[in-house]
Amino acid sequence: MTAWAGATVSLVGQARPIGVTTAAVLQLLLAVTFLIMPIVVIRHGAKAQAAAEADVARQGFPPDVLVRNHVQFGEQAVGLLLPVAIALCLVGLAVLNLHGNEIGRIGSWIFQPILLVVGGLVTYRQAYATRFLESAFKKTGDPTLARIDVKAFVDAAMRAYPAWFLPVVRARFVLVTIGSVVIHILLTGPAASAYFD
Repeated sequence: MTAWAGATVSLVGQARPIGVTTAAVLQLLLAVTFLIMPIVVIRHGAKAQAAAEADVARQGFPPDVLVRNHVQFGEQAVGLLLPVAIALCLVGLAVLNLHGNEIGRIGSWIFQPILLVVGGLVTYRQAYATRFLESAFKKTGDPTLARIDVKAFVDAAMRAYPAWFLPVVRARFVLVTIGSVVIHILLTGPAASAYFD
């Protein structure tokens, strides 16, 4: 039976530090963002891709220039499985942490830094797509790509998604980066160590 009591949560007679609870809540929030993305992409990705290609065509470039340069606003089914797997892993770790299972804490110590580095790079590209694509197009040295108005086609694609989509993408970036650091710190503190022992 769980009940809030000051800075701890009582769990079968054992006090759970608020830091452990906070770490688990952050893991669950991050899991939710990883589950939301595939659903939204499945529903709106094709429309977003079509909008981006239409904008590129309006600019006077062949619409397939985006696909040829691996710019996609939708995902293939295989690409959608990874976020779901990450979400399930985060939920598992959060549940283990809430129950004081040392496997959850050790798993979090391993998983969160990996997610911080790898997930941080991937989610940065998604959260700041215009900046990333402008830089990538310049690095190719292709004069056609250099002339494309990246902001215009990214904005066109983003209008195909719900208005709340980009804030959720950016929230996921913050949770993957800063959140992973906070989770690691909270699960390393003395109160957490006493709880998991």
